[in-house]
Amino acid sequence: MFGIGALADLLCSYPAGQIMDRYGRRLVAVPSLVVITASFVALPLTTTVVGTTAVAVLMGVGNGLGNGVIMTLGADVAPPATRAEFLAAWRLMHDSGMSLGPLAVGAVAAAAPLGYAAATVGAVSGLGAAVMHRFISRYSPRARGACAESDENAAQKGL
Repeated sequence: MFGIGALADLLCSYPAGQIMDRYGRRLVAVPSLVVITASFVALPLTTTVVGTTAVAVLMGVGNGLGNGVIMTLGADVAPPATRAEFLAAWRLMHDSGMSLGPLAVGAVAAAAPLGYAAATVGAVSGLGAAVMHRFISRYSPRARGACAESDENAAQKGL
């Protein structure tokens, strides 16, 4: 189950990077979180090995789509004068979330059945998708600048 899910993750990583670079970060971040939301909501509903494997593949697809998007967003918004410091703090926040997530799941599982913990992670992922949709610009600021410059150059040349 885990190997098949990891394969789905791996197979989605490269195409996700291509989509992110060509069409923007939001087109990868939001679907990734929506797929992860669906997988965590479906997880408590599975009762068979086949069903659990299908959810593992869904999780792998969601995770594979989102590979690298957080650090790429950090690189997009990092101020040039303090890029290293900014990215270090960005990475610290990212890693803090990765460390606190399992603790939060454990806290919910201690108070309620494990299925509620999975549903809670799904709800938080859905909220994350909404936040990402709201706050990630459709296109990378750098890509927009490069397109605007090439449009200006083409206009000056009469193209």
